[in-house]
Amino acid sequence: MPKPTGAPQLPVPADEGPLPGWPADPELEPYGSRMLPSFGLLLRGLARFFFSRIDDESCDVQPIREAARKGSLVYVMRTRSLLDYLYFNHFVRSKGLPLARFANGVRAGRYAPFAKVLRSFWTRLRWRRRHGWRLPDPVGSGYLARLVRRGEPVLLFLRWGRKSLFGPRDSEADVVEVLVEAQAGRDEPIFLVPQILVWERSPDRTNPGLLDVLMGPAEDPGFIRKTLIFLRYHRHAVVRLGEPVNVAEFLAQHEGQPRERVAKKLRWLLLGSLFRERRVVKGPDVRPRRWIFDRILQEPATRAAIEEEARREGRAVVAIEKRARRILSRTGADLRWGMLMFDRWIMDQLVSRLYSGVEVDPAGAERVRKAARNGTVVLIPSHRSHFDYLLLSWVLFYQGMMPPHIAAGINLSFWPMGTIFRRSGAFFIRRSFGGDRLYTALLTQYIRALTSEGYTQEFFIEGGRSRSGKMLMPKIGLLWTYLDAMADKIVPDIQIVPIYIAYEKIVEDYAGELEGDEKKKETAGDLVRASSVLRKRFGRVYVQANEPISLKEALETLDRPWRDLSLDESKSYLRRLSQHIVAEIQDVTVVTPSTVAATTLLSHDRRGMTRAHFHRTCRFLVRWLEAREAGFSDAWQFPEDALDETLGLFAAEKYVEILAEVPDEPADDDIIAISTSAKQRMRLDYYKNNILFHFVPAAFVCTAVMHGDAGEAPLPVVQRRFDFLADLFAHEFVFHPDLPTDFQLEQAVQQLQDQGIIRVRPADPEAPDSTEALVLADRARAWLLSSTIRNFIEAYYVVLEGSGVLRRRPLTRKELVSEALKTGRRMFLTEDVTRPEAVGKVNLNNAARQFQSKGVLVEMHSYRGRDPRLVLDEDARDRYLGPMGKLFRSGAFRYGETLGSGAIRRGETPGSTPSRSEVP
Repeated sequence: MPKPTGAPQLPVPADEGPLPGWPADPELEPYGSRMLPSFGLLLRGLARFFFSRIDDESCDVQPIREAARKGSLVYVMRTRSLLDYLYFNHFVRSKGLPLARFANGVRAGRYAPFAKVLRSFWTRLRWRRRHGWRLPDPVGSGYLARLVRRGEPVLLFLRWGRKSLFGPRDSEADVVEVLVEAQAGRDEPIFLVPQILVWERSPDRTNPGLLDVLMGPAEDPGFIRKTLIFLRYHRHAVVRLGEPVNVAEFLAQHEGQPRERVAKKLRWLLLGSLFRERRVVKGPDVRPRRWIFDRILQEPATRAAIEEEARREGRAVVAIEKRARRILSRTGADLRWGMLMFDRWIMDQLVSRLYSGVEVDPAGAERVRKAARNGTVVLIPSHRSHFDYLLLSWVLFYQGMMPPHIAAGINLSFWPMGTIFRRSGAFFIRRSFGGDRLYTALLTQYIRALTSEGYTQEFFIEGGRSRSGKMLMPKIGLLWTYLDAMADKIVPDIQIVPIYIAYEKIVEDYAGELEGDEKKKETAGDLVRASSVLRKRFGRVYVQANEPISLKEALETLDRPWRDLSLDESKSYLRRLSQHIVAEIQDVTVVTPSTVAATTLLSHDRRGMTRAHFHRTCRFLVRWLEAREAGFSDAWQFPEDALDETLGLFAAEKYVEILAEVPDEPADDDIIAISTSAKQRMRLDYYKNNILFHFVPAAFVCTAVMHGDAGEAPLPVVQRRFDFLADLFAHEFVFHPDLPTDFQLEQAVQQLQDQGIIRVRPADPEAPDSTEALVLADRARAWLLSSTIRNFIEAYYVVLEGSGVLRRRPLTRKELVSEALKTGRRMFLTEDVTRPEAVGKVNLNNAARQFQSKGVLVEMHSYRGRDPRLVLDEDARDRYLGPMGKLFRSGAFRYGETLGSGAIRRGETPGSTPSRSEVP
C-alpha cells in the first residue's frame, strides 16, 4: 500500500485537545494507540493466560523509574508488532511505570473495556464528520512532537515491518528526527528506553527456509506464524530492557553537527542496542556444519598443516584432506535447537528430583549479559561434576541467553551420550595432542571459526574435574588459542566470564580415586549404574559469575605486541592471566553450611566435640569469612538450624556419629564423633577445600609464629617462614598472581589482629637490632587456623619421606605416588601423620610434582618418554626435609595434642563478637 503523499499541518491551540475540536479528556486519544490503564475482556484473557506466564523478574526497572523522575520517557522497539505492544502494555502497567500516551503504527484502543471503546468510537466518528474522514499523520502533523515536548511518555517503533491491510499507514517523517527536535525545544532530558520481546528463541538461519518465504522471517513473521510462535513459545519468551539513553547528553556530545546526522547516529545507536540484546537471547545466526568445516579447510594455516603432513607421510594432499575432514567431524559440534529443548526438559526433571533448587545470582547473570553485549563470550566455570556441562547451559537458557558451545573431553564422546552432547553444543578435544600438528591446526581453526561467528563458548580451565574440592592450577592451552585469536583481531573483543558452580553435595564420589583407585573411562553402562542417584537428594546448587575479563584490554597491558613476545614470555604471561582467571572464579565461591561444618570438624584434633563447641567454632569461622566479604548461600538465614541440619546429613552419610540423649532433639551436650575412616574424611575434606583459600594466608602466619614454643616470632622471621610455605604450596593454592607474599602477609596479620588472635609488639627503639614481633594472643584460634592446612603439610612430608624408595631404583611419578600412599598409611598407623585425608592421591601427586619442579626429584636423561623415571637429589631433599621435620616437632603441631581443643571447649575464647548465628 503506498504511503500518503502528504499530511495536513493543523495548528493546535495550547488550550485545546490533541486535534482541533477533539475533547481535552486525557482518556480519549484520537489514534487509539495509547497504553490502556484497564483491559477489556479479550486483553484480560491474554494477560491472565499468556502474558502472566512470561518471566520478567530479571528486568531491572529501577533505572527506568529514575529516568522518569529526571525527565520524560520514550519506549523504543525495533519492529512494529501489535502483540508485542500489548504485552508491554501489560508489563508497564504491572511494574507501575508510566503508560505511553501514543505509539506509532498500532491501534490498541479496541482492547479497552467495552464502554471506553464505544465512547472512543463515537468521539472519533463525530470528529470525522466535522473535520474530514481522514486523521492527520500523527508524526508529520506535529502531534508526536507536541506530546514529547510536553513530557508525555510515548512508544515508538523504529521500523514499520510487514504491512497490514487495515492498520495505520506509515509516516514519511522520521520519528528519531522528531525526538531530536523535541529535545532541542525543552530543558528536561528525554530518555529513550530500548526494549525487546523474543518469542521464538531458536537461532535464526543464514539461509531462509521455505517457512520463512511463505510465512515471513522469524524477525518479522506474518500473522499466522506470529500466532503459532506465540501459542507455542510464550512460556519461554524473553523480555529485555536496555539502559535508558539520555537524548540531551547525546545532543551535547554531537553539538554543532546537522540535526539529520545526529538523528541518524541516534537511530543507529538504538538499533545497535536492540540488535545486541536480541543476539544475547538468540545467539548468532546458525551456519551449516559443513560450511564451517569447508571454511576451516580453506584457511592458510590449515592448508599449510595439511601439506606438511602430506610431505612428511609421502601421501597425496587429497588423502590428508579427507583425514582432516574426518577429524573435524569427530571434533565439531552439531548444535540443534530441538536437542537443546530436549536437554532443558531432561534437566527440569533431574534438577527437581536431585536438588532442592538452583540459586543464580541476578548480578552475576547480568554480568554474563553485559559480556555478550560487548564481545564474543567465553565462559570459564569451575569443574566439580559432570553436571557442570548441562547445568550451566540450563541456567543460561532460563536466564534468557543462548546456551554455549562446550569444549568437552574426548572421553565423553561414547555412545549414546556423544551424539546427545554433540547436538547440545559440545565439541570434543583430546587430552593431549602428542605433537600432532594437523590436529592442533584443525582444533585451533575450529575455535577461531566459532569465535569469529560470535558463538558463546565454554571450557574448563582446570582441565579435569577437581577431586579435592579446591580450584586446580590452570591449563593454558585453550586460553592461548583465544588470546591468539584476539591478537589477530578476528572479533572486536573476547570477554572471559569466570563462573563458580557450588554444590551442597556432589553426585560423584571421588573417595576411591583419592585412595589410589584408577580413574575409569566413562561408558554407556555407567549411565545405568548412575540411575541409583535419582533416589537421593543433593541439596542446593549455586551459580555465581564474576566480572568479565576483556582479552582486548588484557593485551593492551603488554609493553609490546603479543606477536613480538618470545615463547617463554608468552607462556609466562598466559600463566599469570590463567591464574588470575582461576582466582576470579575462586573469589565468587559460595559459603554453604556444609563447607563451614566440614572445616570445623576436620580442623579439630580429637575424635569428637560437643555440639556447643561445634557451634562456637563455626561462629568464629563465619565471622572470619564475613570479614573477608565472602559470599554466603541463602541457607544461612537461620544459621544454627542450618548447621544442625548439615550435621544430620553428615550423620546419614556416616561422616560423623551423633551421641544424643534424646534423638532428633539437638542439645549443647551432644557429642559429635568424627569418623576415622580415610574414605569418609576425604569425602568431608572435599567440602572443607571449597573455602580453604579464605584461611590459607592466616594459616601460614599462625604456623610461622607457632613454629617455636615461645608463641612469638620477629616479623622478618615470620616473613621468611611465610615465604617458605607460600613457595612450597605455590601449585597447591591459587591466589591472584600480582599480589606479592609480603602484601598477603600484611593482609593476613591485619585480619588476625582484628580478630584478636595475634598482636604486634613494636620494635624497641633503644635496641638497634630490635624489630617488630608477632605475639600469639589467642593460641586456641591460632591452632585452629593452622590446622586447616595440616593435612597438606603432612602430605608433602609423606612424599619427602617416601621418596627414599628412589635410592633403590628409579620410578615414574605415578609409581612414586603409589609408594607414597603405602608410606603414608604406615606413618598414620605410627601416628607420624595424624590426618587420614592427608594420604590422598591428589595431595601426594601435587607434592611429587612440586618437588620435581624444585629439583628434589630429577628426571633421568635415559628416560625421555611420556613417563620419565625419577631419581632422588639427596641435598635438595634435605633442604626441605629439615625445615618440615622441625615444623612437625614444633609447637605448631604439638599444641593441639595438649591444650588446643580443651581451651576452646572450656570457653577461654568465648567470641562475643556478633556473628551470623547471633544476628540474622
